[in-house]
Amino acid sequence: MRVSLSKNRNKLRLYWTFQGQRYFLYLELEDTPLNRTVAIARQAQIEGDLATGNFDPTLKKYKPTVQNPTIVEIWVKFTNFKAKQCDPQTIEKYSALSSHLQNYFGGSRLLSEATAAKFCEFLSSRMGAAGVRERLGLLKACWDWHGLPNPWLSVKLPRSRREPQKVPFTLEEVRSIIELARAKFPHYADFIEFRFRTGMRSSEAIGLLWRNVNFETSQIHISEAVVKGDRKRPKTGQ
Repeated sequence: MRVSLSKNRNKLRLYWTFQGQRYFLYLELEDTPLNRTVAIARQAQIEGDLATGNFDPTLKKYKPTVQNPTIVEIWVKFTNFKAKQCDPQTIEKYSALSSHLQNYFGGSRLLSEATAAKFCEFLSSRMGAAGVRERLGLLKACWDWHGLPNPWLSVKLPRSRREPQKVPFTLEEVRSIIELARAKFPHYADFIEFRFRTGMRSSEAIGLLWRNVNFETSQIHISEAVVKGDRKRPKTGQ
């Protein structure tokens, strides 16, 4: 009894006729040389069972075993979904977290509350408390989006210590920096002084247009920022 191999929508399938009934077995494998080797082995198994009277007409014996996705695969699928909604700068955070997951979990498919907590400790050695808290929020959202049991919900992060307020430059230091800029980098000095006088972020200052400046009232309307060449709304809104 011969079992035939073909493809349907680039997925491999086997088909044959036995005792007047037509059978189809969809392997859920892309048509690649490696997957064809797997399909041919399954083809030989069915032909052997047909010849020896061990054929399983329910086909359960021959259907591919479905494995749970890896932790990284779960995250990557969520990242691909979010890429359609978020700007490239935000997606960079998702991609960076993917690298951390790969480095820590590798191809693991099992995630417990204990390993979730350990991973957050791993992140804590690489970033500040605020960064870990943000990544944990993303992971919670990912598992919820998939509808999976969510071990991330049980992770309790230690309360972050209030970081000491950064001391800005003294007025004398500001003057010294501007004077040095005018002496060494005159083409850049006005921009540096403007930054000091306004306190604007680099992206906001770069994105500033003449129409955003009201010279009559001495006010600047910050409505745009330039981040990696792209204009977008500033972090603080308008």
